[in-house]
Amino acid sequence: MKIHREPKQDIQSLRTLCSYLDFILVTPWYDFNKNSAYKPTIKKIYGCFFIAAKLTWWLFTIKYSIETYDKYKTALLSQKLGYIFIVSTLTIQCFLTIITSTFCGIKHWKTLFTNVEIFDSRINIREKVKMTPSKQLICSSIFQQAISLVLCLYVLYVFAVRLRTPLWKSLCLTMPLELLSEMWTLLLMNVINDVIKRRYQILNIKLVEVLRGVKVVQELENVVECYQMLAETVEAFNRIFSYQMLLFIFHSGVQLIHCLNFGFVNSVTGGPTYYLTYLSNVFCLFVGSYNFLLFVLSLDSTTREARKFIEICYKAQRWFKIQSEKVTALIKLTNYSEYFMREFSACDFFVIKKSLIFSLIGHIATYYIIAIQFNQS
Repeated sequence: MKIHREPKQDIQSLRTLCSYLDFILVTPWYDFNKNSAYKPTIKKIYGCFFIAAKLTWWLFTIKYSIETYDKYKTALLSQKLGYIFIVSTLTIQCFLTIITSTFCGIKHWKTLFTNVEIFDSRINIREKVKMTPSKQLICSSIFQQAISLVLCLYVLYVFAVRLRTPLWKSLCLTMPLELLSEMWTLLLMNVINDVIKRRYQILNIKLVEVLRGVKVVQELENVVECYQMLAETVEAFNRIFSYQMLLFIFHSGVQLIHCLNFGFVNSVTGGPTYYLTYLSNVFCLFVGSYNFLLFVLSLDSTTREARKFIEICYKAQRWFKIQSEKVTALIKLTNYSEYFMREFSACDFFVIKKSLIFSLIGHIATYYIIAIQFNQS
């Protein structure tokens, strides 16, 4: 279904972001006007050259990692494992993002953008709702990208001083390009999540407006279909970013453990660059925690807006007479919305919500104790 409408301001911002991320293949080449892929053959050729360049850079990294092996072989086993896990996760995530956007279809992307467009055409509320991206999202995204860039530059400097290697060689070891690619993927997920969250808020306003109106039974059908569209949009989001979310959460946990362990080891052994390394780990710990909290809390807030729709349905059942036509329609709406309630999940292994924060803290504490035991042995 193709709808000729001017895009909302938040959708226009998403289109602009995708046009920039197309260059580094974080997003597939998508023609928003036709709701289809844009020059798929050229995209695949460009993707092959991009992957070849990444593989060349990766082999170049391995070559100069061998030269610094003598400086790493004295490190403790827990430090080596932490570094291996971080490098492996960033590498897999980078190649997975490029391969998915290059060779896989755009079925789920098309579902995501088409559903949002249909939703905007069908929803109509009396109140004025601003569709510009939220200032909180803009500020948090700019801050997230800025501290990530500062972290990359600072870690490069620390590696160059600690390992006594030129800056261009330390660039091969710290993988800043892969880290920035992960940050750009997070930025895209946060923007799409804000688009979905805003429409859940609009739908909740629309539901209250319908329930207080005259034609309740007739207009509830449209509300139900809009809720189903948003549920399909969340499901498409999960299909697109499931593995990226899983790898990001794993990388966040490993990075926090590695920073704590690295700081503990350096506080015991000391050395001429102890304070510089300690400051670098504290800053890295802060950046990793901030990115993880921003990611989890933003997705959890969208899920709470989806649950708020069901809560409004339950609370509104007492507004009408028992055994009335309106109550019957509202009960059906409640059951239907519960069935189409969707949450953000990482490959269906776990749901991304606030409880994940405390779960991660518990796992970090457990594995940090294990790392200390490895260090002592």
